Amino acid sequence: MVEFAIVTMPLLMTFMGATEVGRVYESNMVLKHSASVAARAAAVIANNSGNINPSENPSSDPQAEIQQAALVAMGRWSQTSAFVDVRVDVNDRSSDSDPYGMICTTVHSTYRCTIPLGNRLVCGLDRKHEKSATACHAHQGAKYKL
Repeated sequence: MVEFAIVTMPLLMTFMGATEVGRVYESNMVLKHSASVAARAAAVIANNSGNINPSENPSSDPQAEIQQAALVAMGRWSQTSAFVDVRVDVNDRSSDSDPYGMICTTVHSTYRCTIPLGNRLVCGLDRKHEKSATACHAHQGAKYKL
């Protein structure tokens, strides 16, 4: 019984740490997907002169729509507060001379480790990881010549 008590804690911490490593890896994939969805949304919303288009609805904010697309792509990860302080930066590289230029988005967020015992091993004492992911998409503002 004494040997079991001695072995149980390190074994439990190893299992929980492995579980948290899996969650960190999955959170990286979710963040990359979120950046890709935000880049696609920015490519549709932006105009061909390097500026984000205002939508037909004057009360809407294009930057907020792009951020909302990133949050929706995160799904349950943003709803369960695994990702907090989500911020999306848009870098529109298109112009009048190059309407097909790339639009890149970078999603910044703080990932909170949540697995008991494993979070201190993987994430340290503050139990947080600053993460960011960047994705680019070709501009949708095509110019056609007759």
